[in-house]
Amino acid sequence: MRGSRSMIGELILAIFVLVLRATCEPWDQASYVRSNYSLLVGTTQRLNLARGLNYSFAVNFTSQNLSAIVFQLHTQRDNVTLGYSARDCQGYGCQTVGTDVGLVSVVQRGISYFQYMAFISCHGNQCDPIPVLAAAVPLLQSVPIPGGCTLTSALDTDPNLFLTLSTDETSVVFQDGDTGFYNGDVPPVCDGGRGSGLQSLEYHMHNKYLPPRNYDPQELFNIIEQMLTPQSLEEYDKDPKYTAIKYGDVKRVTYDSIYGQGVVYNVIVMDTSTQATSAYIPRATYACDFYSEQGCDIRSEVIDKLLSPVIGLAGLFLCFLGQLFFDAEIVIFNCLIFLYFGYLLLASVTNWSHAGRLAGGMLISVVMTTLLFLFWFFTGWYLLFVLGFGSMMGYLLTALLLFTPIGSVVPVFQIGYVYGLLLACGLVIWMIPFIAFPPILNIVSSSLVGSYAFVFAICTYWYSPLIEVVMEVVKNASIRGYLQGRIDYPFGSTDIGLSVLWLAVLVLGVCVQVSILQYTKHRRGPVFRAFPKKPYERFHRWLKSKRRGHVRATPTWQREKQPLLTPANPQYSAGESWESSSP
Repeated sequence: MRGSRSMIGELILAIFVLVLRATCEPWDQASYVRSNYSLLVGTTQRLNLARGLNYSFAVNFTSQNLSAIVFQLHTQRDNVTLGYSARDCQGYGCQTVGTDVGLVSVVQRGISYFQYMAFISCHGNQCDPIPVLAAAVPLLQSVPIPGGCTLTSALDTDPNLFLTLSTDETSVVFQDGDTGFYNGDVPPVCDGGRGSGLQSLEYHMHNKYLPPRNYDPQELFNIIEQMLTPQSLEEYDKDPKYTAIKYGDVKRVTYDSIYGQGVVYNVIVMDTSTQATSAYIPRATYACDFYSEQGCDIRSEVIDKLLSPVIGLAGLFLCFLGQLFFDAEIVIFNCLIFLYFGYLLLASVTNWSHAGRLAGGMLISVVMTTLLFLFWFFTGWYLLFVLGFGSMMGYLLTALLLFTPIGSVVPVFQIGYVYGLLLACGLVIWMIPFIAFPPILNIVSSSLVGSYAFVFAICTYWYSPLIEVVMEVVKNASIRGYLQGRIDYPFGSTDIGLSVLWLAVLVLGVCVQVSILQYTKHRRGPVFRAFPKKPYERFHRWLKSKRRGHVRATPTWQREKQPLLTPANPQYSAGESWESSSP
């Protein structure tokens, strides 16, 4: 009885071991491996691998000046499961999954190669070959170990970057690094950040953009190869810009999410005491899902497609006819202003969706525009509205200035209250040269804002960073710490063309409005007024003229209230003679 029980226990244990090995090391079975590939350390290979199969990679090295090797696999859109061989890892924490994955292997004496197993997942029934970039990056002696102080990952050393994506922001998270060591020494044990050696580590977050709307995987691999090592990064970028993260800081950096725009992130860890550097695993994203129904084309909701043509037409009207039809300009200009600031307010105080913010902004816009038009109707204070429109011109120009690289080069501009103070000052400063000439101020402000509204509407269908000139302020109000991770947007040929279009429409609008103003002034002569009179007076005068016109059109006999000749003796009725009543 006991023998049978022991046999059953041994059988269960054997089954458990087989299941565990099949779970952690499914690639060690020779029948599962489709192809074997070999790389030399310090090289890369571009392969076409079929999905749904297992592959074996061997990294060979001869140099004894190495402390570790980082093996990486990169794809554009499909997940890869990368794991150690059974010789190098057994049990839990032997693999990682993602589109850009890598593993660190510590070099030991007597070992001249490392073996890795990879499995590429199919997407549904799509198992056709895809391009894959394989790279074996050496870590020399005494350089920092990327991800060596891993506290929250299943891997003992995790050099991978992790992305958290949303419609507005992309957060990059990584594990702490560890100090380097020499070949043959025992690797340092992470002490949770309390060791003195970790305090000398500094992290530099880099990002590099692909050409706009370029989804070629080979172009992506070109950028990844430029960011594999600190040396290659310096070679291709002589003046790299990065976000510095000190010891003790949260290892998280937040950037803008640009839908459909390819970008590669990587972290360079530097030991400030020895100036030795090493790189994490480059991570790429397009902030979209290639396999979704929409793909990575321009994302615009139904409300955007309905509202954008209206905004574009309203912008053209302001740009060319704002001064001539000042009453209509007040309505249209205020609608655009309060639509934007209503959206900004709701983005900063609520968690509503984009469509909800737009709907709320339109409601705020209608209410405020109605109130302000009633104020204009009864007061006729045109100067107040002209100054308001001029302040919006200053706001747009200040936002444009902060959108340029000046906003990221000058560190003080990345402080929240300084950023807000600059926008507040811009409301006044830019219109000072025109404040003595209200018609010119109104023409320039309406042309500038109107031309930008026209280009903004185009950007809804054909994305351009120009849309971020005003949306960057919204993100700064709604995303905490946004300015610290601010980026310089890539500008392509399309963006340059839209910028030229904006400038051309602006100049043309100013010229047309000035010409109309001069023509009207010459035609009306001494009675010319650059701005109309109080609408209430005009409306009252129009009512009086309508009454006069009605009176003139009425026959005379209908307008008489009483006869022109009346009898001398009121006791006689009309038609009766006084002679008839005499005796």
